[in-house]
Amino acid sequence: MPVNRAHDESFIPRYSDTIAIFRDGAADVTFTVVCVRATTGGVTVVVSTSGTSPDPDGYQLSVAGAETRPIPSVARETFTGLTPEVHLITLKGLAEGCSLTGGSPRPTAVLAGKTIEVRLDVVCGVTGDPG
Repeated sequence: MPVNRAHDESFIPRYSDTIAIFRDGAADVTFTVVCVRATTGGVTVVVSTSGTSPDPDGYQLSVAGAETRPIPSVARETFTGLTPEVHLITLKGLAEGCSLTGGSPRPTAVLAGKTIEVRLDVVCGVTGDPG
C-alpha cells in the first residue's frame, strides 16, 4: 500500500512533529500513521457575467447548508464544511434584463474530501443578433 496519500484529499493529516538528529548522534524513531477520512466537502462557485448591461451591484449567492454571501458579477467563492449530499446553489439579486444560464437553483453533489467547481453564467441585455 502506498504511503503517500497527498493526492487523495479525503485523507487529512491530524498530527505532525519534528525530530532533530544531530551530526554526532543517531535516533531510533517509531511512529504510527493514522489516516482519518474527511467527513465534509466543498463547492467553489465561479460566477461570470456577460452582455450589454451587466449587473452593477453583483448578486447574492446561496449554497444550502451555508450562509448566503454577496458576490460580485465576476468572482469565485468557496464554501467548505458541507455535508456530502446534493446541495442547491442559488444566485439571487439579478438585475432586470439579466438571467442565469441553466436556471436557479442548481443541484450540486458534494463529495467528502473534495471541492467541486460549479460555473454560473449570467447574461445581461442583448448579446447577439436579435433577428
